[in-house]
Amino acid sequence: MTEKDELFFRSVVDAYHACHESLRDTAKAMQLSRTKVRKILITMGALESDITERALLLREKGYGRDEIADALGVSAATLSTYMPYGERVYNREEKTKNAIRVKNCLARQVIAAENQVGRGVQREEKERIRVMEEMRDGKVLKLHLELMYELEEAQREVLRKYGKVRERISRDILVPAEMPLHNLHYAIQKAFGWQNSHLHHFTYEDELLGNLFGGKFISWVPFCGLYFRFPSEDFDDLYWDDDYEEGYSVKSWLRSKYTGPYYYGGNSEHYLAAQLAARFFLQENRTVKVGPSFDEYRKGKKGATSHKIEDVSMDAMKMYFAAGMDELLERIPVGQLIGLELADSEELIELVISTAKNFDANLKELDDCLGRKDDKARWGLIQKTDLPVLPLSDTLIYRYDYGDDWTVKITVVEEVEGELKDQVLETERPICVAADGLPVMDDVGGIRGYCELLKVVKGKEESEVSAFESKEDAKDWARMMGWTGRMSKAENVL
Repeated sequence: MTEKDELFFRSVVDAYHACHESLRDTAKAMQLSRTKVRKILITMGALESDITERALLLREKGYGRDEIADALGVSAATLSTYMPYGERVYNREEKTKNAIRVKNCLARQVIAAENQVGRGVQREEKERIRVMEEMRDGKVLKLHLELMYELEEAQREVLRKYGKVRERISRDILVPAEMPLHNLHYAIQKAFGWQNSHLHHFTYEDELLGNLFGGKFISWVPFCGLYFRFPSEDFDDLYWDDDYEEGYSVKSWLRSKYTGPYYYGGNSEHYLAAQLAARFFLQENRTVKVGPSFDEYRKGKKGATSHKIEDVSMDAMKMYFAAGMDELLERIPVGQLIGLELADSEELIELVISTAKNFDANLKELDDCLGRKDDKARWGLIQKTDLPVLPLSDTLIYRYDYGDDWTVKITVVEEVEGELKDQVLETERPICVAADGLPVMDDVGGIRGYCELLKVVKGKEESEVSAFESKEDAKDWARMMGWTGRMSKAENVL
């Protein structure tokens, strides 16, 4: 936890005591959701919960989120609201030395980037111009963004009646194929009514992930830095351009983020940095201790057992790390990750081999650049080793706010031609061409909480179960989240 976060968390605790330990009043006073207030209070030890205590005990035994939720009889989304905030760190104390080595290696590159105050700005501007020039003759893709959820018929009727949903909450947008996932994230936020208030990531569907790695961690390593991130605790680097300032329009700020020209300013996602982290981990962890699965635990198996790293499954490593390994690199353009023409297995193998074969020589060259403080040569090397990748699917999965548990399925529909293509490339901005349903919002309790809010705000009948004391209470909350309850024309969504 950063010093800034700790100060903010302490202010929430103080407000909680000043509000006579009322979650509702604290949420109103701090302009936060009750879910967020509860997580902060649990994190700071100011609020106790039986669910939290039992979940933490199971996590210490090595169980994953879904297994813990199953054991406690709650949904994974509900469980998340009772868990303390935490950093993405290695779970095992004995691995601290490795974490420090990796962090120091990445820090050398961060320092080099930060020292480019004058030349760096010039370099970034040149990079922006280069990407912009590539886009002029580039492709434009039509993407279908569909909010994924399972609801009972009564809740679906609420969406149809009050949420203006015909089929499912969705948006069709046209984007430059060269738009990085990092910028697509901001477009999705604007399209669905969110305000960039929580963590997120992109990934592929589970079936593809299983086929890629065969369920083995060792098979994932060559893809680290090529398609996937190495689990990182460096949020300042991952969210390198999170520069929103209070008082500025959130919608305008989001629009500036998905408008080109595009470039990526982080460090840890580059191939050399990510591969370095993965290889250090392998060198220092020839064996890892893994707890039993939930099914094994129910059958009486207890305690962790040591396994050779080459035998460890992806599921086991997901429990080992506090972050998933299925998170796609956001520096990669969307058109390189999904498409209508997909790479075959031979092309993928050739890509992995060609990227990895010169790693040692490139690493030595990188050390030389850092030693000479030659930023131009360093940046050229990074560009050279960040090779273009090949589309493996026509579908991506976007996950946002692990408490409310929003999931968007992103599917390539077609490659766009004609006037709309020219408009997107000339303005360097995606456009929305179809929208089904009102926007949702942050901190409403996921899709079920949103249905509840719709029923309270727009319905005439009283909701039997509601987190809001009155219709006015619900309206005040919705306005604070930037929700108007009005349907925008598709062309005005972005």
